Amino acid sequence: MPSSGFARSAATESASVEIGGSVVCGFFTSWGDGAFPVRRDLATDGTLCRLRVEVGAPEIVERQQAMEDRWFGELSRLRDLVDTDAALESLLRTSPPSAFERGPDGVFVPAEPPPPRG
Repeated sequence: MPSSGFARSAATESASVEIGGSVVCGFFTSWGDGAFPVRRDLATDGTLCRLRVEVGAPEIVERQQAMEDRWFGELSRLRDLVDTDAALESLLRTSPPSAFERGPDGVFVPAEPPPPRG
């Protein structure tokens, strides 16, 4: 398989290579993690007439957003804290004004929000 530099240096940022009698195509995108559903459409005679690569499928969008939030989003500054207690992440995503406190069992429960500042 050609190195990623081979595809990246091409004007289309794509390349193909024959492996074991099959042609494998690789390409770069600025979207997602590189794992995309690929569907083939066959003509009535059974020959391939179209390939569809679903780069915007809902599960890909959700997975990409979660990755971006985790590493680059507003929670990235809090990642070390969230990594120590996963329950904090859902609390940090709650719309303001909101407040929580740990119950006797250690589970966070809603509490009376503080009065608005001002």
